[in-house]
Amino acid sequence: MRRRLMLAACVILPILALVAVPGAFKILGLLVAVIADIVMIYFLPNPHIDFEYVFVDGQIDFDRIIAENARKNMCRTDLEKTEVVAPEGSHYLDGFQNLPIQDYSSRNEEDRQYIIVAKGEKGNIKIRFTPDERLLDQMKTKSRSKIKDE
Repeated sequence: MRRRLMLAACVILPILALVAVPGAFKILGLLVAVIADIVMIYFLPNPHIDFEYVFVDGQIDFDRIIAENARKNMCRTDLEKTEVVAPEGSHYLDGFQNLPIQDYSSRNEEDRQYIIVAKGEKGNIKIRFTPDERLLDQMKTKSRSKIKDE
């Protein structure tokens, strides 16, 4: 609710500055409204973002869930197109240091993060995510040689 009110204020302030401020001060009023908008957008509360991983028949979907109600599929990869899945910092990832990375992890330093190196549309990419043991076991069942625990 607070986020919506701030967004509405960002739209209304410049309009109000143009309509309510008298002649020569319109530019000054508009400038103050734009500065107020920038400050409000900077302090705009961020919605809660989670990531969910769906593993079905060798295919992994990375979905972003915003504020626990809006879901968007961010990425999909297949284990057949995967070079390696290893914990972040593993020596198995040493040859893939310069690849672009997409972060779909919990961003919690206490969680164990994994990296998938997969073939994307524009070459190899790294995908950072936070799998649980169940997901890792399912991935190992499908392709044991590509999943590394060290």
